[in-house]
Amino acid sequence: MKIPDEELKADYQRRTASFQIPEQAIAAHILIKVDPDKGPEVDAAAKQKAQDLLTRAQKGEDFAKLANENSDDPSGKGTGGQLPPFGRGQMVPEFEQAAFDMKPGELRGPIKTQFGYHVIKLIAKTPPRVRTFEEVREQINAEMAETRSQGETDRVARELAAKVKGLKNPSDDELRKLQTDVISYNEAPWAAKGDPVPGIGSNPSFSDEAWTLKIGQISSTPIATGRGPAFVKPAEERPAGVPPFDEIKPRLTADLQAERRGQEALAKLQPVGQELASGTKLAVLAARYETEVKTTPEFGPGGTIPDLGTAPELSAAVFQTPEGQAGPPVAVTGGFVLFRVVKRTVADPKTFDTQKAEILETLRSREADRLLRAELAQMRIDRKIQVNETVLKSFLPEQAAPRRG
Repeated sequence: MKIPDEELKADYQRRTASFQIPEQAIAAHILIKVDPDKGPEVDAAAKQKAQDLLTRAQKGEDFAKLANENSDDPSGKGTGGQLPPFGRGQMVPEFEQAAFDMKPGELRGPIKTQFGYHVIKLIAKTPPRVRTFEEVREQINAEMAETRSQGETDRVARELAAKVKGLKNPSDDELRKLQTDVISYNEAPWAAKGDPVPGIGSNPSFSDEAWTLKIGQISSTPIATGRGPAFVKPAEERPAGVPPFDEIKPRLTADLQAERRGQEALAKLQPVGQELASGTKLAVLAARYETEVKTTPEFGPGGTIPDLGTAPELSAAVFQTPEGQAGPPVAVTGGFVLFRVVKRTVADPKTFDTQKAEILETLRSREADRLLRAELAQMRIDRKIQVNETVLKSFLPEQAAPRRG
């Protein structure tokens, strides 16, 4: 949906304050850690080391080289100590105050924080500004298009709900006649209570409604799903037990074939994995199999892996493999992965302690936003409220059991 420019510009003018970018600094630093339990002599030695490094930098030695060789901050190794851009309130107070008081190119230190002594070099500083209309045009267009399409979806759902209510005991043929270019009639395979429903996925509201209704009865109000508002009609029920073999034979066959193909592919890749472990470069193997080598950004255990998404078996294998070594071939969705661990960064407990409250608040805010959006989506369908989209956007951040069929 393309929104006219004049409407986009009007929305931009109304929300100019939300497009402000605060003052930011880009700095590099050298950290000399101090163990607070080791006493004043250790503290003094760390401070003197930081002072010596500052003096060397002031005399013209390359700051990046000094940082790579001397900094106790693991994230600064190999980057010349450079930090990502940061605004006020993102660093510990002593570090922040020094950085924002400095001029680009200036050196300062030793600066004492809870982590130790820092030698800081300010690389650049950007004043606060408002993002231009051209910078946010696509964002505004996407937001307004989503709002309007959601409004149109709600309108169609309300009209469909009125038609459904007029059908006392709707037959399948009557329901099929309600189909349009945006309304579809679908028959789901058998599913147990609480199971994900093919075409819908895991949706407690949909599942609860399907198991609350009588056989042949259709829901009177739409249910919010990932594909849009939906109505459900349980057509048949059968008792718990093993499904008939003819029903599950295609799925069992497909699963068995996929398992065998995976086992055969892994067996063929084992020698390749041994080549990689013995020192053969990934680029050589990639050329042989007409694929490519990708280096991912850093990711944590159990988290999503860039370009691959959620791959728990691969994640587990990666974090069991020492830095610099290659791991075994691992099956992922759509194929297999051979990997080498380039770098492993161990989390600093002190850093986590300082960021724990901020991380917790971010998670709480994200979950509150998700719950609010879900509740508003359902309330829109039920027509319990009228939503002022402009006001709303100012608050939301930049979304064995019986079986039925």
